[in-house]
Amino acid sequence: MHRFFVPPEWIEDDRITFYDETARQMKNVLRIKPGEKVQVLDDKENEYLVEIETCEEEIHGKILGKQENKHETGVNLTLLFALAQREKVEWILQKATEIGVSRFIPLVTERSLVRETDLVESKLERWKSILKEAAEQSGRSLIPGLEKPVCFSHGLELIKQLDLGLIAWEQEKERGVKEILRNEHFHKIGVLIGPEGGFSQEEKQQAIAQGWKSISLGQRILRMETAALVACAQIIFTTEK
Repeated sequence: MHRFFVPPEWIEDDRITFYDETARQMKNVLRIKPGEKVQVLDDKENEYLVEIETCEEEIHGKILGKQENKHETGVNLTLLFALAQREKVEWILQKATEIGVSRFIPLVTERSLVRETDLVESKLERWKSILKEAAEQSGRSLIPGLEKPVCFSHGLELIKQLDLGLIAWEQEKERGVKEILRNEHFHKIGVLIGPEGGFSQEEKQQAIAQGWKSISLGQRILRMETAALVACAQIIFTTEK
């Protein structure tokens, strides 16, 4: 059954109206017809079973049922990752959303190949669309948040909002995610992933000085997009056990 995130204001009593790109996708791409049923999510952990009634420029449906959708992980995980080429960023956003990341913050680091903190709105809108589609596909209850890119030093200040901040560091040999999370419970966790070539020694020291803890992701050197997925998967798996 097809799933769609919609703004709460599209829902009124026992009726829902689909507009704009969502309506065009339903009608022109998915070829949804009157009488078919779809699942609708309001990005507030509510899920609706909807029967489509009319398919015109706007699509109208009747709500048949409502229930809570509790498909989020037990940890609020923020991924802070170095800006990279378009394909890598989009792949990270899509796959990390499927895994369960709650928020994304792109960073400009010392070794970042892409250094745009002032991205055009069209690129940010495309990224948000990727998050929405990945959340729909993977059965998420909420669409992850996405913030505008910031410089590395500003990203480090997020530690004030977290229970725990982690920085992936290839020279860390003593501890990984499991060692840090084994005996304590943290609800709000952030993880820093560097660019190809990693963080500089100065950046690592700056992070540690502000309270971030360095972690190893294993014995192998990973590409940044692989490291982002491995770190997030390890954190979510460990906190859910």
